[in-house]
Amino acid sequence: MNSVTTDIANSSNSCSIGSSKRKRGSISFADQTEEDVVATTNTPAQNDIVLLNNLGVDCFEHGILTDATKCFQNAMEIFSSRPGGSITTNLTSMSSLVSCISLDSSSQSSPDKVLVTTSAHDQDVIMEDAESAASDSEASGTEEHQLSTAPILQGSPSPPRSEYDEGMTCYNRPLRIDNSKSDDYHSTAPTLLFNVGQLHSLEGDDTTAERYFLQALDILQQRFESNHRDEGMELDASARLDNDVSIDAIPILHNLARIYYRAQNYKLAMDMYFRALDIAQQDDQASSSLANTLNCIGVLFFHMGGNTEKNATKALDMFNASLVVRKKLIEQAEDPNHNSYKLLKQELATTMNNKGRIHYMLGDHNAALVTYIDALKLRREILPSLHLDLAASAYNLGQTYHQLGNLTEAMELYQEFHSIITRIFVGKNHRDLAIILKCMAQVHHDESQYEEAARLYYKSLETTKAALGDFHPEVASLLNKIGNMHYENSDFSSAIRIYEEGLVVERAVLQHDHPNIVVTLTNIAQSQKHKGNYYAALERYVEAHALQKAILGDKDPKVAVTLSNVAQVSCRLGRFTRAFDAYQEVLQIR
Repeated sequence: MNSVTTDIANSSNSCSIGSSKRKRGSISFADQTEEDVVATTNTPAQNDIVLLNNLGVDCFEHGILTDATKCFQNAMEIFSSRPGGSITTNLTSMSSLVSCISLDSSSQSSPDKVLVTTSAHDQDVIMEDAESAASDSEASGTEEHQLSTAPILQGSPSPPRSEYDEGMTCYNRPLRIDNSKSDDYHSTAPTLLFNVGQLHSLEGDDTTAERYFLQALDILQQRFESNHRDEGMELDASARLDNDVSIDAIPILHNLARIYYRAQNYKLAMDMYFRALDIAQQDDQASSSLANTLNCIGVLFFHMGGNTEKNATKALDMFNASLVVRKKLIEQAEDPNHNSYKLLKQELATTMNNKGRIHYMLGDHNAALVTYIDALKLRREILPSLHLDLAASAYNLGQTYHQLGNLTEAMELYQEFHSIITRIFVGKNHRDLAIILKCMAQVHHDESQYEEAARLYYKSLETTKAALGDFHPEVASLLNKIGNMHYENSDFSSAIRIYEEGLVVERAVLQHDHPNIVVTLTNIAQSQKHKGNYYAALERYVEAHALQKAILGDKDPKVAVTLSNVAQVSCRLGRFTRAFDAYQEVLQIR
């Protein structure tokens, strides 16, 4: 059976409020009008700061982003205009900003505490792996199209699309200010800076968002240093933020990590997440902060590339630890009917789905099947029928059934995914629509139902080109599958035409020595040989052989296979000396 595309990485959107899906609208705040909001800025007072900030949070959550921006900025202006309220920072480098948040793993935990420990050596190795991950992933290629939520190829560094956030956006909600703390510079200023940073992050301005988040973190650092100087303590690199500051630091560290993650700076992203983990583990109780941080580290390992199996194993450890915490939080929940209980279950399903991806990537499809079944069952319980996460779980389970050869179950789940996304993305040539059409075509292809497979493949090709353009790796991958279908149906003329079209795309979008080009050249040669076009076949075999040698060296078994084909076609053409020489090379390799 042909291999199928990889899984959709997805997660609960329960935490995600800063996505492109937000609807704009109006919002009513008792007797307060939008004009009244602006008017309050004329009276610099403690209540105005709280009112404006918290009103900005409400505007943000209702998608009224322009008014949210005004509220946060006006609150900052009022705060800065008060005596001692000027927001000042001393930004130097990342290391100085967070030097007092320790990576120390020697904390003593209670028997019930979930603690993930890493030695100093392990942390150094992790950072080295993260630093090299982007370059390793960029150097790797795509042997066939694979869909996840990103768009992400297995091991690819690409960050996820907004539709599926994998649990990485659990701290993108602006923070409210408690009226009792509104006069505390070190509580109010970081909150205002954090909220403005959220707006810039939503707009895709990560450079400005980073600046605001760093300023917020720097003020927390000042507070930490001030508190401990008052206590007569000496600061060193192993000192930690106190609990009060740590509560505010975790969301900031998560947002900085996401910025570096999107920029493929995995070293800094991993550093931020491990600092957040160190803070979260100071609490003896299970917490959402701990579960979320473990999940995010797992997602980062999944996408880091490099040594895929090693990173996948690390990701699996993180997801398992996160699941332990999430299940404990659900057990401790007091009211199963409360929204917070539903949120906990959504987050549990997210991490379960992420874990399923690891099993799938490692080829453990039976373990993936069990995990995906549980995740889908949970999402069916708590999500509406037209929810993207529900669709993604159906797709992932369908993929796993497909790999296990259960084509009927796979098709039913693919059709469910297709039904949901066509109703969500009405009239759009969405990439995921192209992907699912391809998957459905492949099921028909695997069942030798070539007419229906061809109809869906060509519909997928049309949608893919409309969504991504004529020259894209996914277009090349799809053309290869269509060519394979024609080849298996003995329609060699159509196979050659499609393969040649795919070769043009591959040479335009892939590196000149990419293995996929070798595959396509070989497919063309095979098709030409079946048609009796031996000169054309020999030409493509020779091209494939030269490229293989450049990629794999002279002694690789795959090179021997291509040389054997060169010898066979040369014999057909009466070029016996060349055929003999080729066979001699084959014998030397074998």
